[in-house]
Formats: sequence, structure tokens, C-alpha cells
Amino acid sequence: IETDTTTITDVMRHFKKYKLRSKVKLEDVSDTYRVWSILTAPKSVHATYENMTSQYATSHRLCYIDPRYDALGIRILLNRTEIPHLVSNAFVPVGEDFYHCLRSIYGIPMHGTELVSDK
Repeated sequence: IETDTTTITDVMRHFKKYKLRSKVKLEDVSDTYRVWSILTAPKSVHATYENMTSQYATSHRLCYIDPRYDALGIRILLNRTEIPHLVSNAFVPVGEDFYHCLRSIYGIPMHGTELVSDK
């Protein structure tokens, strides 16, 4: 489950309440993994995903289209020391501020700062 670093403790506590005797292991892996967002033209998200998924979908990597809204691009969960290397030559890195602006334009709230927990 991906969440903002400021809410990890609250999210873990919430899920542990419902775990009961399930054989589910809950673990904070934020020191090991990092989430990258690959933004692409909304019309080409699915094509880009198909090209990237075979390279990044392994047991230690996860690649998926942002489930909140396709236009937010592709999310890649990689080891903290890795960077996405299978992107097009036209790829232009942008900062998190650009992503947060785009997320706000599409009306996608961020857990922890724009969503009230326990409500």
C-alpha cells in the first residue's frame, strides 16, 4: 500500500486493527523502496505501460497505472538505489512539485494532508 511518509504509522495502525489472526504480514518498507511516477500523454498511458511492464514487473519491482486516474501516469516501485532506466529518450525529469500540481488539477487528494483520516 502506497501512502505519504507522514502517514505510515497511522496507516499501519489502522490495518493492524483489522488483521486479527490473518496470515498477513504488514511491514514498512519505505527505507528499502521508492515510488516513481512516469508521466506521459494521457492517450499513451496504456501503450507506455505495456512497454514498461515486462521490464519492471518482477518480484522486487512493481509497475502499474495510477489507479486514481490514468492521466497521472505509471507508478513504479523500485529499490531505493534504482532509478527508472527503461523510459524513452524523450523523458524529461520533473520535480515532485509538478506532480503535485498535476494531481491537484485533476482533483486527486493526497492522504495525510488533504484527506482527514478516521472520518
